[in-house]
Parts: sequence; C-alpha cells; structure tokens
Amino acid sequence: MSSNEGPQRLDFTEAALAPSCGAGCEHHHGDQAYSEDELELFTTRAEVERLKNLLTKLTDGVSIWRRLVWLRHGCSALYGDDGEMQCGACGLDFKRMEPGEIEARFHEIGVEKMVRGLAQGA
Repeated sequence: MSSNEGPQRLDFTEAALAPSCGAGCEHHHGDQAYSEDELELFTTRAEVERLKNLLTKLTDGVSIWRRLVWLRHGCSALYGDDGEMQCGACGLDFKRMEPGEIEARFHEIGVEKMVRGLAQGA
C-alpha cells in the first residue's frame, strides 16, 4: 500500500466504530471519502460504545458492593436464594433498595439498639 492509499471505506453496518481516516486526511479516497455527517456518526457511535462499557463497569461494581454490604452488615438472618440479597432481621433488601434507604435504615437500627441499651441500663 502506497502512502497515498487509505484503508477501504467501511460500511456503517460493520462492527468497526470509527474509520482510521478522518476529514482532511492526506489519502486520496475520491468518491470513497467520508462525509462530515458520516464522521460525526462514527464519533457518536464510538462515544456510545465507550459509555456502555463504562456503565457496565459501574453496574458490576455496584453489584459487588451491594453483595459485600449484605454479607457483612452484621445480621445473621440473610436470605440469598435465587440471587436475592435480603435480611429478615432488619428488613433490608440490598438488591432493590436505594443506597440512601439502606443508610437510613442502618441509622434507625443504631438508634433502636441505643434506646434498648439505655432502657436496659436504667
């Protein structure tokens, strides 16, 4: 391939997300050059793919943290059949509840324990 030959024009249905040549490249594509709209589409597709990968990583990370908190939160009435992450003792559903709800319930449980401890000490 000589220095003026570029890669073959990619079809939008192919798996590749971005061409190796962009607007203003030094290769002579003739009628095969990408339009500005096509280049924008390639860029947008690449960004969508990057964001999907990031979302997958974040979702996987959140799932790991939920499982760790469920396993280590201190109660012994854990229910985990069929992928569930629930606690029968404190009523938490670590799979479905929002983190703020879990935190609020942890605070309620702490206050309840403190009140019981104070009542027993009186």
